Amino acid sequence: MARVNGHVPVFNTANGGSADIFTNDLVPQGPDSVLTIGVCLSAAVKLNLMIDDGTTTITVVLLDDSNLTANAGHTFTWPAYPGYTYNLQPSGAATVLWCSVRDVCSGGI
Repeated sequence: MARVNGHVPVFNTANGGSADIFTNDLVPQGPDSVLTIGVCLSAAVKLNLMIDDGTTTITVVLLDDSNLTANAGHTFTWPAYPGYTYNLQPSGAATVLWCSVRDVCSGGI
């Protein structure tokens, strides 16, 4: 696992679909964290936020369960809590042209 602000952004990396974008799950830094996600994928696929409590992983489909526009930048915010880890997965094969996650601590953006 990697602290959110301690990870390296993903750049121009192939993903076969349903595979984690980040090698290590991301851990929020504080109790009042908000993740800001910037992503650009080469294909029109859904983006899944994977949330794991150590026992169970749930999938949250971002962008109202719609495909992202290929080759376009998208930004999301999500509340993040200690005790959970986070990762992202495209729903289908795509190149991750850019993906970065930042942790905004202290209760907001």
